[in-house]
Parts: sequence; structure tokens; C-alpha cells
Amino acid sequence: MPKKKITGQDEDDEVDLNDPNDAAGDDEYKDHLEEDDAENQQIREKTVGNQIGQKRKAEQSLVDKRKLKRRNREKFINYYSGTFYSKSTAMNFYELSKQLNRNNKDLLWFWIIGMSNLIVHHRIGEMEYNEEVRMCNEEVLRMHPSASN
Repeated sequence: MPKKKITGQDEDDEVDLNDPNDAAGDDEYKDHLEEDDAENQQIREKTVGNQIGQKRKAEQSLVDKRKLKRRNREKFINYYSGTFYSKSTAMNFYELSKQLNRNNKDLLWFWIIGMSNLIVHHRIGEMEYNEEVRMCNEEVLRMHPSASN
């Protein structure tokens, strides 16, 4: 059987693997195994650490995606949940014509019709309606003082 030798960096490190009496070979082999085990343990720890870090990142991105979806869903629901109404456009035209000193009976009449439309179709509440009726009555009395009799 041919002699097998392991040669290290120095020639003094030669170990005969076939010689059962060569104890130095066993010690070096055990040292080599221990070094490998230590390196493998460090690699495993890094891998496990990376896996845990990757899991955390994946879980965090999943949570972020869920929050984004929830926020978008809330925006969508709020946008389509209902329609909001305000004062009639006819009232805004009358107010503008009043500021320009161009108001007349026709614009006042359009305001009254626009206000009636809002209340008939339940687009304004009773309180807003009563406030507009009061303002309309004031304008009618201002334009036609004889109408108060």
C-alpha cells in the first residue's frame, strides 16, 4: 500500500495517514474538524439570522401592504359613500347679481325654484331650508315693499 502523506505549509507538518502511531495526524485532524464545526456554526448562525431578518422584512412589507390596501379601501368607500349638497346654484347666481347690482325678479324667482327643488328631493335638511326661506322672504320684501301688506 502506498504511503499517503498530508503536507502542510512547512515540511515538518508531514503526517502519515497510514501510520497508526502518528498521533499528530489525529490531533491535526481533530483541530481541523473543530475549525470546520466552528465555521459551519457561524455560517448557520448568519444564515438563521438572515432568514429571521428576511422573515421580519417580509412580514413588515406584508403589514405595509395591508395598511395601504386598507387606506385605499377607506378612500374608495368615503368617495362613493354618498353625495353632498349645498346651497342651490340659483341662490349663488342671485347673490352674485345682487353684489353687481343686477338683481331682478327673475333671478329671485329662480332662487325660490332652486330652493324648492332641493327640499323636494331631500337634498337639504329642514334647518337649511328654513334659513333659505327666511333669506328669500327678506329679498322679496326688499324688492317689493308692497308685498308685506
